Amino acid sequence: MLTHAERVRLLRHAAGALAASSEASCRWLGENLMLALQSGRSLDELVGIRPPQGSRNTPARLIKREAMDRDMKTLVAACGGIVVASAVLRGMRPAPAGNEALVARLLAAGIGTSPGAVSKAIRRLSSHN
Repeated sequence: MLTHAERVRLLRHAAGALAASSEASCRWLGENLMLALQSGRSLDELVGIRPPQGSRNTPARLIKREAMDRDMKTLVAACGGIVVASAVLRGMRPAPAGNEALVARLLAAGIGTSPGAVSKAIRRLSSHN
């Protein structure tokens, strides 16, 4: 188990490495991590990952949604279209061979099964990138 001082030292080292990166996203995170360490301000406040008041769009929920949308895109590709994928999810058609676990995972996650919900997941995926 690391001591508090060791954790701070490691975070400061990581912040410096990130800030020195050639990647803009790494520099941004490194600079904000260093600012949080030096100022005592909260990192989630500095990087803006707190959802707006009343919103349930936590970072964990957004990441889970993106993974489900990617799975939906995979299913649509395997089915050959949105309408067929929707029928598979609603149990009206069998899952394409090798995609049974994917269908089970999507259904267990509670994803919408209508053609509109499937289409919305695909549209949302293009906004993730």
